[in-house]
Amino acid sequence: MKVTIVTVCYNAAKTIADCVASVQAQQGVDIEHIIIDGGSSDGTLQRLAPFRERISVVVSERDNGIYDAMNKGLARATSDITGFLNADDLFAGPTVLARLMNAYNAAETDVVFGDVDQINYSGRVVRRFRGNSFRPDRITSGIMPPHPATYIKTDLMRRAGGFDASYRVGGDFDMVLRLFLRHNARWAYLPETIVRMRIGGASTSGLKSYMQISRDMMRSCAAHDAQANKLAIYGRILHKSIEVFDALRPGQSHG
Repeated sequence: MKVTIVTVCYNAAKTIADCVASVQAQQGVDIEHIIIDGGSSDGTLQRLAPFRERISVVVSERDNGIYDAMNKGLARATSDITGFLNADDLFAGPTVLARLMNAYNAAETDVVFGDVDQINYSGRVVRRFRGNSFRPDRITSGIMPPHPATYIKTDLMRRAGGFDASYRVGGDFDMVLRLFLRHNARWAYLPETIVRMRIGGASTSGLKSYMQISRDMMRSCAAHDAQANKLAIYGRILHKSIEVFDALRPGQSHG
């Protein structure tokens, strides 16, 4: 089957080649790769040159933030299912996307997701984002699928209205909330590491980011008349601590 991968980037010359190489290494799946660049000035586009023949679309222009850029990619997607792999991220192996798509097809679902390992710049796993704790009734407690390892029917995302670009870091949560609470999306989980995500992204950059996404979650719940569990949303730090501890356990290589 064909799947669209949207990569949003800005001044990502240090990491974009690893990201794109991991996409082009995928086996057993037909990929449409769309790159939305925010007008980089550090040589990001030049780094794409060796891969350009197998990249479907490259757009480089100023945008109004990450969710505006993601909407540009979603608007150009021609596949039945779309996911987002940011420039700092890479697939965990050459067959993970095919296995995720097999799970999607087997379940005849709307949303499929796996797990994400957060790594430092030496490649060591520092946190494991598991999808096994997700259920739609937990969204209002701040529990959502790991976004970099989540693939969703393209037309469903469009019918849901795309990403709300007014959010700073909580636009993916807002999308998930709308998909499940308003559109009753069907879902399937594959217990396998799909993506390795480098530390330091917009939603993983310390306490300031944590507080911002918590505020965004509260705002999204209020906007969609969903009763937020404020204590659980702001108390997600405990869950995060468990994920960090999980990464430190020996013998936990996963994927």
